[in-house]
Amino acid sequence: MPLLPSPEMSPDLRPISVVVPCRNASGWLDQALASVVDAAQREPAVEVVVVDNGSTDGTAEEVERRWGSQVTLLRAPRRTVGALRNLGAAHGGGTILSFVDADCAIAPGYFGIVRELLAETGAAAVGCYYELPPVPTALERAWDRLHAPAADGPATMINAGNLAVTRPAFEAVGGFDEVLPTGEDAELCARLRGQGFQVWQDRRMRARHLGNPTSLGRFFAKEYWHALGMFGTVRGGSLDRPFLMTLLHAALLLTAILQLLRGQPGWLALVLVAPALAVAYRGMTLQRRPPVGWGLVLYFAYFTARVAALPQALAIGWRWRQAASRPPRFP
Repeated sequence: MPLLPSPEMSPDLRPISVVVPCRNASGWLDQALASVVDAAQREPAVEVVVVDNGSTDGTAEEVERRWGSQVTLLRAPRRTVGALRNLGAAHGGGTILSFVDADCAIAPGYFGIVRELLAETGAAAVGCYYELPPVPTALERAWDRLHAPAADGPATMINAGNLAVTRPAFEAVGGFDEVLPTGEDAELCARLRGQGFQVWQDRRMRARHLGNPTSLGRFFAKEYWHALGMFGTVRGGSLDRPFLMTLLHAALLLTAILQLLRGQPGWLALVLVAPALAVAYRGMTLQRRPPVGWGLVLYFAYFTARVAALPQALAIGWRWRQAASRPPRFP
């Protein structure tokens, strides 16, 4: 049933539709979805819409069995995550859209904080970088130290797994892009900012990410997947910083390999130039000492994964450019 604000309802109690896209998330349900349902029940006018993307591990069946009376379950196989989020948003009736990923656990007072931040900041979108799981690995701690925000304020982008957007702003920009397989959150935030809406990051919006990669192999694979949507933020002839750094790393990596083939191994140091610049930049902007060793290793894997993904990302980017000329698919 759609959530409708009553005439006497204050802006602080605007209805919230929570959208949780999932695929093969049965391992996270006890911690993640359970926390979302619990938090929703503690606040008035909050509904939860779970959109299952063709899970084969029994996720949809378990959601229906355990929370069938507390959530709305939609099934939408073989769609991008942006399409899943749009479907959930279109089905919900809230004037605030809250997007929480299926592997993210939230605090009991989460939705009260969402309302408070939107009213307090006047922003169209609020959220924050994810928190670490209870027992993080060294890899997770290092990546977090390189990216966790040091202060609250206007943001370039926010991860869609911990993001709330007012429905009017969401509809004004056409919702999430449904062509990009990933990076749809950065692309949405770029369109919001491009149309004059403010995106605000605040550490009071806490979501604990339980699905971080815990090995270098999995980290590489995840960053490769993330890189497939890299052209979503390359717009208006301008290139964003990660893309420019990826091109720099590609050039230096190729140079180092060619010199190695010529018997000049000393040139291999070039492959650490982009990682070293990224670590230094993070240290300066966050005003804290970065984990240099782990930072070089992780950023080398990060940029190398993006270089490896470039051919596929270019093809996806071309399709996205063609689709971008059409009317938005949401609402």
